[in-house]
Amino acid sequence: MIGAEQEESGGIAAKRVVTKLKLITGKEWAVVIGGAGDAAIAENAMRAMEKELHQKEPLSEQGLMDIADKVLDSIHTKYIDKDKNSEGISLVIGAVCGNELHLISTQNRVPQPQEYIAYAGIGADIGIFFIDRLHRINADWKYSATVAGFTLQQAMEACRYCGGESEIYVLQRPPNPRWRSLGTEDAPTEFVNRFNSQVVARHLEGFLRSIPSVSEHYIGYRDEHNPEPISISEADKWFKE
Repeated sequence: MIGAEQEESGGIAAKRVVTKLKLITGKEWAVVIGGAGDAAIAENAMRAMEKELHQKEPLSEQGLMDIADKVLDSIHTKYIDKDKNSEGISLVIGAVCGNELHLISTQNRVPQPQEYIAYAGIGADIGIFFIDRLHRINADWKYSATVAGFTLQQAMEACRYCGGESEIYVLQRPPNPRWRSLGTEDAPTEFVNRFNSQVVARHLEGFLRSIPSVSEHYIGYRDEHNPEPISISEADKWFKE
């Protein structure tokens, strides 16, 4: 489960909507990369990783590490090391390769495999606080999506530089869709609107049991088998039915 808010600050007051997650797919794999820090450099790093990934079949954790290592070294040499005021970048890389799931975070030039949690950017401190307490190793993707939505909401409320709509991707092993996008309109907002902050974990479970499939019908939802986003009219039709 990889999520990000979609707002970038420029100076004190200027803000714009940006996409901070990049989905890259291959024949037997899917990768989602999230970038924090200098937006232009992070975008260049994602594009460089995409080019390298498409030359890698089959893809493994070591292959991901090698690509991240190569791209980070190039990006730092070309951009970050030359600018003493550069804020640098941090990446979070999630991947499903065949039947394996992988999570990698980066710090400066160094990629590091993670067991189940990775974070980057402004708001990460409050984010990791909630994820660490609410994450369950055996939870299904819907429970995890709710945790991700709640965590994004709390990070945005705690930091004036975060905002905009949330974006959440789900990566799964086959025979499930290797990737899902929960859309950027209503899904994360609807998840977090149901929360009672005093009994979060218990409420998450009850909420998800009460709507076993509703998250697959939010506006903008798409997955590996249905790559076109669900439209407003399609969502309205489903809810009426």
